[in-house]
Amino acid sequence: MVKSVKRNYIFNLIYQLIVILIPIISIPYVSRVLLEDGVGRFSYSESIVSYFVLFAVIGSTTYAHREIGKVQDDAVSRSRLFKEIFLIRLFMSIIALAGYGVYLALVKTDFIINLIFTLNIVNVVFDITWFFQGVEDFGKTVIFGLVSKILDFAFIFIFVKSPDDLWLYTLGKCGFLLLGNMGMWALLPKYIVKSKCVRPFRHFKIILIFFIPVIATQIYTVLDKSMIGWFSQSAAENGYYDYAEKIVRMALTVITALGTVLVPRISRAYSENNSEQIDSLIKRATSFVWMLSVPMIFGIIAVADVFVPVYLGEHFGKSALLMQIFSPLVLFVGMAQIFGVSFLIPIGKQNVNLMAVVIAAVINLCLNLILIPKFFSVGATIASVTAEFIGVSIQLGYVFHKKLFGIGKFFGGAVKYIISGALMFAVLILLKKALPVNVTSLILLIFAGVASYFIVLLILRDKFLTESLGKAFGKFVKKKK
Repeated sequence: MVKSVKRNYIFNLIYQLIVILIPIISIPYVSRVLLEDGVGRFSYSESIVSYFVLFAVIGSTTYAHREIGKVQDDAVSRSRLFKEIFLIRLFMSIIALAGYGVYLALVKTDFIINLIFTLNIVNVVFDITWFFQGVEDFGKTVIFGLVSKILDFAFIFIFVKSPDDLWLYTLGKCGFLLLGNMGMWALLPKYIVKSKCVRPFRHFKIILIFFIPVIATQIYTVLDKSMIGWFSQSAAENGYYDYAEKIVRMALTVITALGTVLVPRISRAYSENNSEQIDSLIKRATSFVWMLSVPMIFGIIAVADVFVPVYLGEHFGKSALLMQIFSPLVLFVGMAQIFGVSFLIPIGKQNVNLMAVVIAAVINLCLNLILIPKFFSVGATIASVTAEFIGVSIQLGYVFHKKLFGIGKFFGGAVKYIISGALMFAVLILLKKALPVNVTSLILLIFAGVASYFIVLLILRDKFLTESLGKAFGKFVKKKK
């Protein structure tokens, strides 16, 4: 059952883009209908339920990717693993629902919104995308993800017409996600056979090890939104922060989609002692992250002040500054996904990843407590970026120290990417001065940035880009013949 990494990357990229891109397409409409206050209320309520969802998942997703990836060709073993991990998620979800019920009994504001978010916890039980990703069958997750997101997209434009429709917006987000995941169960019998000796809690100790970095990550991906709400007492601050982060993480999706694909593949290669394949996969993945993250960082910094008023509207002006501060996340999270999740975990070094994430989370929490009371969303943004930088630095430090991957291979063609990115930035700044702030100018800036960056890379003859284009062109010529 050996599948193409490139093919699976494309499938997973499509799925991840669906998860973020369709909501992003609807953002200009939603931001003008719900306004910054409604967006902030949704973001704050979502951050609260995320803690209960986190408890229900309990680190099982990444663990399932790794373990199912090892036995994906053994029908009995993968079936037993599926049943065991599913039972753990079911058990933890029941406890999470009970805890969230207590919270609902105590909550004083936005009760209906919070009640609808109960569906997110129920979704943990029905979500089996982790299984299909483990067996490297990403096409099915794409299909159901696409259907659920399109339905949600249509629902928003048909029924959400005013700030009072926030509950309908929430219902669409939670409800269609649940329906899409329920649909995948119809495809499951093809992969599952009868299996005996199902013992779910034999995995519990290891899953807890995976759970700790997830908790730590949650501190600087969700807790910041909760803290903004607690300290600022302004839903608008959460609105600025939420949309700035969403837009930057949409750009990041193009990179992190590769990490999910690599986990089962590297797990398989490691179980077969194929170090040469692992080294090749990581080397190409690193070049890929450099090539895409550098122009994204320079591009976001250069055009954020044009992008935000055109895309979100004048009410979200502060989001432009937040996007510029957030921009380095594209590189930091991209590299952390490759070396922390896709490399260290499959080769059994999850404790290193755990240490890096926990240290970063503690620093993030401390910075949040210092910066958010004074600077609100700006403080939370600075804290998040700093935490991600510290986390990936620890992971890379270990990898270089143990000589698991060479420093030279890591920085490889980075200089060429930085030179190309800097020249692209100069082009965008000069062009922006001569253009008005409107949709046409934004499209022109994006096109000019992409074109100038890759033209310079071709002039510099970047090896990764030229090889990738050569392979793509070669396949095209063969098809034509």
